[in-house]
Formats: sequence, C-alpha cells, structure tokens
Amino acid sequence: MKKLIFVSLTLTVTVYTGCKKQLPAPTPVLLPLQLGNWWLYTVDSIIYTIEGLDSVKYLLKWKVVEQFTDQLGNPVYRIERQLKPADTPYAPWKSISSIFFIQQPTRTIMQTENVRLIVISTPVQVGVSWKGLIEYTPEEDAIELWITILNRMKNWDFYYSKTAYDCALGKCYQVVWNMSDLGIEQDTFYEVYAENIGLVERTGIYYERDSVNGPIKRGLYYRLRLVDYGVQ
Repeated sequence: MKKLIFVSLTLTVTVYTGCKKQLPAPTPVLLPLQLGNWWLYTVDSIIYTIEGLDSVKYLLKWKVVEQFTDQLGNPVYRIERQLKPADTPYAPWKSISSIFFIQQPTRTIMQTENVRLIVISTPVQVGVSWKGLIEYTPEEDAIELWITILNRMKNWDFYYSKTAYDCALGKCYQVVWNMSDLGIEQDTFYEVYAENIGLVERTGIYYERDSVNGPIKRGLYYRLRLVDYGVQ
C-alpha cells in the first residue's frame, strides 16, 4: 500500500512539473527614466549641399528634470537638453528645447516640439517591427533636407535587428529605423540602447548623388555617442 502511495505521488509531481508554464522573460529596461538621471553625448553633424558642407561637433547633455502623468495615466518625463562646443569643454552649458518621453504599457514615445516617434516597443525581440513616426509638423524655418527625411520616415518600419548582444556597457539592443543603400541614394538610421543605461548611439546617414561615384548633392551625417552617464 505504501508503495502504491509513493508511485501515485511521484506521478502527480511529474505531471505537475511537466505542465508548469514557463514564465516570459522580463522586458529589459532600455531607457531608465528617473528624476536626476543624466547622459552626456558627443555629436558629430555634417550637412552636405551643392555649395559644400557644414560640419559641427558639440557636447550634448540630457537630464530628467520633471515627471508627471498624462490624461491616460501614462508617466511622462521631461528631458532638459543642454549643449556646448566640443572644443570648449569648460564653457557654460546652453539650454535648448526640452524633449519628452511618454511610457505607455507596450511602447515608449519620444516627443519634440514637432515630432512624435515610437522609439521602443515590446516585445523586445529580433524582427519585431512597428511604424516609428506617429506625427510631425514641419517648422516654419525647417531646412528642406529635414522635411525630406521626415517625409520618407512615414514609410519606415522600425525594428530590432540585434538584441541582448555583448557590448562595452553590458547588453545592447539595436533599433533600426531604416537601412537602405542604393548607391545613388542612402537612408541609414539606427539607435543603440544599453540595458539599464539608456541610449548610447544614434546614427543617421542620408545622401543623394547623380551617379554611384558622383559627389553628394545633398545629404546628412549625424552621429551621437554616449561618453558618460549618472544620477544627479
């Protein structure tokens, strides 16, 4: 009788263990938004025109300075942006316009004065894609190049090309906005996030040529890279 009871209990445990549901992996924190968090970036920007090119390099600082909720109860974080020339690191910071990040249950929206983008979406898996550009309103003094890029962005599908890969800051995740190179025209835009750290790189390359080996008629090179981060 004892043997039968032991066998019965063994079978029960085996069946229960075999049917136990596997819990989904926790969603990685790609953009830790808390009051006082800050990030310091170097930015290289080149604008190409028929007349030549205009190059600038500067330091950009993001800092979370305010948190509130929107009408739907979603947390919203205001990021104060400051910049100064890269060749004068001891110069005072100059405040520029703020940006906002809205954390919804399945996505994070970045909002500037005239653009709303879904920069992060769940699940965070290779191949997961979404329409990144929600809306934009061209500024009165916006250069034609930016208007062209934003108009093209309407058709872009953002997607995770690499996730949880090893990088200098731990585990990184690449979000591709668009990846196209036709020789006479290129659209390459992507971001890289480090888990529990935030945005570590944003690269944008756009150009137009009359021929594959011809000079660039119009274009943009933009690269933002993280150099430091912390809490203040």
